[in-house]
Amino acid sequence: MYRGVIDFAEEITTGMAHTTLVNSNFTQGVYVNAFPLIQKYFTNKTPKVLYPAINPKNFEVTPDYNESLVEVLKGHQISEKTRIITSLNRYERKKNIGLALKSFAHYLTAFKPKDVEPLLVIAGGYD
Repeated sequence: MYRGVIDFAEEITTGMAHTTLVNSNFTQGVYVNAFPLIQKYFTNKTPKVLYPAINPKNFEVTPDYNESLVEVLKGHQISEKTRIITSLNRYERKKNIGLALKSFAHYLTAFKPKDVEPLLVIAGGYD
């Protein structure tokens, strides 16, 4: 019973925001379905999608970075040529982790990278 009160309060206070941002079109759809009162009574009905930005300077290869990767990826040779492609998600069907595998396979066959050593890392967790 208390959950209904909390959910109602969350929906009303969220609807009062000037702008709401979500990180994907999927999450935008979940938001719209989860908050029907916002869609009906508030002016800022649909949240805007803002994909998370990544600063490539945060991913420079340094000795410390290499050492931590060696611990995590035991058995893999990590060098300056290594290019890590990462899929970070919850492990659930709607996240379509198979798409990362198919995309990586397509990349390997279509582009046949010679100057880099691509490595796909799939990581995540469960709710």
